[in-house]
Amino acid sequence: MLPQEEQPIAILTNLGLTHREAKIYLSLNRLGQATIKEISVASHMDRPNIYGVIAQLQKLNLIEQMLTTPIVYKAVPMDQGIEMLLDRKKHELTDLSKETKKLLKTYRDHQKEQLQEECKLAIIPKKVPAQKKFDELFESTENLNHAICYWPDPSSVLSWDYPKWKKLLKRNVEIQLIVYIPTDKDLPKKAQELTKNPLFKIRYLDSPPKISLTIHDQKKAFLSTSLSQDSSFLWVNNSDFVAFFHDYFEMLWQKSSDRHPSST
Repeated sequence: MLPQEEQPIAILTNLGLTHREAKIYLSLNRLGQATIKEISVASHMDRPNIYGVIAQLQKLNLIEQMLTTPIVYKAVPMDQGIEMLLDRKKHELTDLSKETKKLLKTYRDHQKEQLQEECKLAIIPKKVPAQKKFDELFESTENLNHAICYWPDPSSVLSWDYPKWKKLLKRNVEIQLIVYIPTDKDLPKKAQELTKNPLFKIRYLDSPPKISLTIHDQKKAFLSTSLSQDSSFLWVNNSDFVAFFHDYFEMLWQKSSDRHPSST
């Protein structure tokens, strides 16, 4: 390769040609037109290697085959050839840019999901906002609902909980409740009715729980450290936190009784 050809070959390879394609294209531009034999001599390449390169350059519209005997090849002028290669490169870069944006969007969406999973905590204000969030959680529950409840007045609590549990049971969602009911109170008849369903399980505490808690499908939790009905709640969907609350629920489940203290 001549020293003066090094830079043009480097430019052409940066535009997408192979080293051999760049050499032959430059040789043909220098020769104007030539046979395979003449191209072989000018490019210092064996004939068998040249045929494949010529075919590829024809696909790129960089050389033309003249209908002569012997067959002669002619290169597209350098300015036209470089313009075509630049356009081709631009299209490739445009396509690459689109694919890169798709990849980055997928990555960022995944990263966003991971971030949400790692640190999604929300304080839900008392009363209406909390009830709305409860409704959303109950509606989205598919398999299992765990709850730790404080029922100082079971009848008033059940007026809100009972319809939701009925809906869950109709969807074949298993419900496990741990409740504290004062010894002078009985389990309401509506709750007794629910216990006839094998999916509805209830156990009793002999003292008020430290927290009220619901866990939905072992994916989301809703809890309060205050037993007041006017307290705010913490909503969590972080898997580590939810697993911790689930372990606490299981521990309390083992310590609780399947009989109301007032009936013992």
